[in-house]
Amino acid sequence: MITCTACSSSNVDGAVFCDTCGATLAQATSSQPRTATPASQSPAALPAASSAPSQASGGGLIECPQCHHKNPATNLFCDNDGFPLKSVTPGAAAAATSAPADVAPTLPPPLLPPPPATRAVKLVLAGSGQEVLLPDKPEVLLGRKDPTAGVFPEVDTTAVGGLDAGVSRRHCMILRQGDQLLVEDLESLNGTYVNDVSVRPNQPRGLNSGDRMRVGQLTFTVQF
Repeated sequence: MITCTACSSSNVDGAVFCDTCGATLAQATSSQPRTATPASQSPAALPAASSAPSQASGGGLIECPQCHHKNPATNLFCDNDGFPLKSVTPGAAAAATSAPADVAPTLPPPLLPPPPATRAVKLVLAGSGQEVLLPDKPEVLLGRKDPTAGVFPEVDTTAVGGLDAGVSRRHCMILRQGDQLLVEDLESLNGTYVNDVSVRPNQPRGLNSGDRMRVGQLTFTVQF
């Protein structure tokens, strides 16, 4: 047996390196002469080491991946060239590659608030009480239909006497801007009025529920 001078552990005769700490045993005392390492197995002439030591086929031995020397399975370092035999745990590399990477949980998209309910706006014709529900559009044209001129207003006053009341084909535009309702006179012949106040052409004016809007000689009450 050869006693390691670095860690005082016992090694088999002929070992070149300590199988516990890997220190060279060249200066250690031995009961038998140490067998010299063959020149062909000199570390400088050996092939490149593989990534991990391989288990020998039998006898509980570990083959050194560098010099292919058979070592007891309990060795931490090769007896012949001191190569570490436990540097790579079998199966560790495979486990590292096969383990799924941490994936951040997929969060559902934030719930958006529902769009605000659109106001239902209607015009009530003075005198008859006839109601006209305005379509849900940003711009609603009020006037008189004229297929020849290609004018088709959403609110056609022809059936309620718009021609005799002096309503122009393109009389005014009712606008929705968010929660606000406005009316814009489109340079009509007989003008647009809100609560008997003239609306200047191309200058939108706000409307409130209950306002009286007059186009020509037709008067509507705005309700929403």
